[in-house]
Amino acid sequence: MSKRSDRPESIVPFYMYGGQNTPPATSRFSVRSVLLWSAALALIGLVSWLYLLQASQVATYEYEIRTLQMNKERLHRQNAILNGQVAEMGSLERIHFVAEAWGYSLPEAGDPNRHMTLTYVRVPTPAAVEAPSTSFVGALESSVKGRLIDRFSAQMREWLNSAETTDEADPRPEG
Repeated sequence: MSKRSDRPESIVPFYMYGGQNTPPATSRFSVRSVLLWSAALALIGLVSWLYLLQASQVATYEYEIRTLQMNKERLHRQNAILNGQVAEMGSLERIHFVAEAWGYSLPEAGDPNRHMTLTYVRVPTPAAVEAPSTSFVGALESSVKGRLIDRFSAQMREWLNSAETTDEADPRPEG
């Protein structure tokens, strides 16, 4: 194998620097490389800005959630206190104590004013506006008597007989 000094120099700088072995001093800042670096920096800045925006929104939502949870816990504690006060105020011992302080007393078991009397007054039925037909009155009389099956069979017989006898007249009463 030949020594390194015997080998020809690399061909890469020849193609990179336009046929010259060393790059010219002005080629260090080419417009293309400056544009690529500025585009990369802008892209990194945009991604960073979006990340920070999202992180701040998440932190804001977390703060609001924590505040709402604290309010919920505070209201729950107040509700428990109020339930205890309602139970204390509504207890039978407290009611007896307040009633005695105000001069009230329980009535005796044999007290006639303590018993309630209920009277039932029957409301009269209004008079019929129009007199019903005789067959309807007969059906009503038969429906009052007997069991449910008997009343139903009588009404069915009457209905079937009225449908057979009158074709043009309406057997139903008007009203």
